Amino acid sequence: MIIVAGHVTVSPEERETYLAGSVIIVEQARPAEGCLDISISADLIDPTRVNLYERWESQAALDAF
Repeated sequence: MIIVAGHVTVSPEERETYLAGSVIIVEQARPAEGCLDISISADLIDPTRVNLYERWESQAALDAF
């Protein structure tokens, strides 16, 4: 299993736009073969932070996506 976890920093004014643009990534990844989970979400405390989490069956599945 491969886990990708991290965050990106964006300006507070741009965070909602960034998240809205990320919807398509989540929509494409979730049904992809080998994707066990993916989430891109606003941090509850830091208005400049967007949290990233992905869980894949294998590196090959991630690479194929």
